[in-house]
Amino acid sequence: MAITKNNTRMLEGTIGASQLDDTLDLSSKTVTLPAASVTAHAQGGGKVLQVVMGTLTTLFQQTANNTTQDTGLSATITPSSTDSKIYVTTSAAIVLDNIGNANFYLDRAGSTVVGQNLFSTTSGYNTSTHNFVYLDSPSTTSAVTYKVQCDKDGGSIFYNYQNDVTSTAVMVLMEIEGKQELRDRLNKMDTSYLIP
Repeated sequence: MAITKNNTRMLEGTIGASQLDDTLDLSSKTVTLPAASVTAHAQGGGKVLQVVMGTLTTLFQQTANNTTQDTGLSATITPSSTDSKIYVTTSAAIVLDNIGNANFYLDRAGSTVVGQNLFSTTSGYNTSTHNFVYLDSPSTTSAVTYKVQCDKDGGSIFYNYQNDVTSTAVMVLMEIEGKQELRDRLNKMDTSYLIP
């Protein structure tokens, strides 16, 4: 479309990129956009809104068989929106002693979010590091507590094993912005300077 001048002394039409200088100087000029011409498209969230960390510095030893117990590692976070995701990571030194199945659970408010099954037929002590990495959707704005639980069918589990040093088991919770939160944030942006 050719560039034309209308009755209000404004230019109308399309200007190609090759017709523009590297810098467009609009100082002391007024740029008028039609009402509702600015639309925010939320393709996805992803911004980290808050980070919470929980730690455990004592040893948890599980000797009871076929009984799910708390290890003592937990953290609580209050999401700002029901659309938020919670990125959960945990890490702990563990020792399995004469064990068959050792099961670990990431619990949220009394419900298992995800589980992991370790198995060993080797007698004696087996050392490892246990980790959870999970992106959860709690769909709430109430405080949510995550914790690590475990059970077994024989032997003993030593969670956050202590010997030469004081081990520290860690849980990190990160609230990740959801799409609706991004839309809300964009809708609250001050665009008054764009509209006459």
